[in-house]
This record gives sequence, C-alpha cells and structure tokens, in this order.
Amino acid sequence: MRYRTALIGIVFGVSLLIGFGAMLGLNLLLGLVFFFLYFAVAVSITRMRAEMGTPVHDLDYTGPDQTISDILGPNSLGMHNMTGLSVLFWFNRVYRCHPMPVQLEGMKMAEQSGARKEMRTWIGALMLAGVVGMISMFWAILHFNYIGVGHGFDGHEAWDRELNWIAVPKPGHGAVGISVLVGFVFSAILQVLRLSSCASPFHPLAYAVSGTWQMNLMWLPLFIAWVAKTLLLRYGGPKKFTEALPFCYGLILGQFIPGSLLNIWGLITNNSTYQFWQ
Repeated sequence: MRYRTALIGIVFGVSLLIGFGAMLGLNLLLGLVFFFLYFAVAVSITRMRAEMGTPVHDLDYTGPDQTISDILGPNSLGMHNMTGLSVLFWFNRVYRCHPMPVQLEGMKMAEQSGARKEMRTWIGALMLAGVVGMISMFWAILHFNYIGVGHGFDGHEAWDRELNWIAVPKPGHGAVGISVLVGFVFSAILQVLRLSSCASPFHPLAYAVSGTWQMNLMWLPLFIAWVAKTLLLRYGGPKKFTEALPFCYGLILGQFIPGSLLNIWGLITNNSTYQFWQ
C-alpha cells in the first residue's frame, strides 16, 4: 500500500469517527481531541508490544474520556458531551485487549513465516474481521449493558459515572494536567537516555505500565525472565541465547495451553475452573 493511500484511509476513517461522535453528542473539537488521544494511546501500546513484548498494558481508567473530564471538569463539558463520552466508555475503560498490537503481530508473523507475498490477503482478513467485530460489538454492548457480565463490566459503570458527574458536578483538576505534563517530560527524558546510551536500563514504555493493575500479577515472572535473559547473554552470548529459545517457548506454551483448555472445559461444563491470574 502506498503512503498516500494509507493517509487517505486515515483521514477518511478519522472523519467518519468524528462524525459518529458528533451523532452521539460530542462537539467536533472534543471529538477530534478524543480520537487523537485514543490513537496516541493505541500507537503507544502497539509500540510497547513490538519493542518490549510485554503482555501487560491494561492502563485502567486512563482513556481520553477520563483524562478530558478530569482536566476540564464535567461541568464545563455539558450534558451532550458527557453522554457522548459515556457511550464511548466501553472501549476506553481498559486496554488489555486492544486489537492494534495483535494486528501488527499477525502481519509480523506473516512476514517471518515467508507469507509476505500474501500480505494483502492477511490485511483483507483483518479488515473483514474488523467489520464482523464491529457488527458483533453493537449487539454485544446492547446485550451486556442490559443483562450484565460481572463486576466492573456489567454496563452500569459508565452510566454511574455520568450520574455522579451530574449529581455532584466537579470543577477541572489542574493537578491532573500537570501530572500528564510531568509524565510526558519524564518519559521523554527516559527515551533520550535510552537512545543516547545502550547502557541505560530504563525504558519509557515500562514506566508507563509500571503502575497498572496487571503489573501486580506479572512483575515477578517478567523480572525472572529479565534475569535469565541477562545471564544468558552475558555468560553464554547470542548463540546460547538462541539455543535456549525453544525451552522458553515451551514454558510459554505450558502456561497458555492448560489455561485455555481449562477455560474451554469450564464453558462446556458450566463449571468454574482455576484462574491462572489468581
């Protein structure tokens, strides 16, 4: 695909999104800011997976709807904008299942497996999946908003937040904007250090996910993996590291295959099974 074609697609797609947001009640400027921030988060998460491979990027309550309302205050947004942000809450509450890094990984697998000539077929399959997913999403959101699917995801959370905005109107928090600025500057400093020195052990994307909920569950396995990789490279060199990769892949599959099979069995038999994250 030519860059010009991609740019036209981006402009067309974003224009449709902003128009859709306007139909939900967002004014044009707020819709533009909202989707700009959303795609900034999406690109950051995708780069995080590409550079670091971290499986953790939930980023709870850090979406543009939360950031905008915290900085400006619900009072200044108005009823239509508050409702529009609430309708868009479902894909901004948490980003652990964001589709963009999965799509990039799929294309990377196609490239490395020798299927680069069929890349257009892969992209077509991804676009078809997007259309099917979009139609399914409209049904799922309506369905689960009514019946509920469990704590935190049963549909009422977005509307409870809007009711709180209306019942207890709060002014904007300048401290939130300052915190965003401080985080941005600190991340930029970490990136400069990383690019200027190979010895810098700090990564700006790791800083971004260090305070997320899922990191409470994952920090020790990630730390063990880092120690093992460091020791292999230092004392065994790239050759020993490459030889150890099949063993590491086996550990990963040993975690995911039993967990997946247990969950499928639980769905079939309608029984609760062991949750690996616990």
